[in-house]
Amino acid sequence: MNDKNKSGQQLSLEERIVHLERRLTELEKSISVDSRKPRESDSAKRKRMSLKEFVNQKAPQNMRETTLAVAYYLENDGVVPFNVRDLERGFRAGKIPPPKNINDMVNKNIERRLLMNAAERKNGLKAWELTATGEQEIERGFGKK
Repeated sequence: MNDKNKSGQQLSLEERIVHLERRLTELEKSISVDSRKPRESDSAKRKRMSLKEFVNQKAPQNMRETTLAVAYYLENDGVVPFNVRDLERGFRAGKIPPPKNINDMVNKNIERRLLMNAAERKNGLKAWELTATGEQEIERGFGKK
């Protein structure tokens, strides 16, 4: 084989490799997106319930329960752990007047073992997470034992 044919063959192989690598990358992207992303049910495909709708549906009887409902909504929206700023943003996003002292409401939920301190601070502030009991309280609905 002469040098001209050799370089032409080499170029062809390089082009094929580049083409195959592109295809492989596209396939890997589609597989990783599909396997990591939870499948949405028909109800989830519809418009997601707003924070205000969620809180109204749970019908909290007081500000402590409302704070717990906002915390639950935030966690299920991917805000884990959450801090006082996240809670305040949640209240405002839901057009719900925040309590005068959000930390006090959080502490009352901690006393009832519905919230717990997070392992680490978030943005320099104390952070919290729901407990399993707190999740059950919300899922059951307030006032239903």
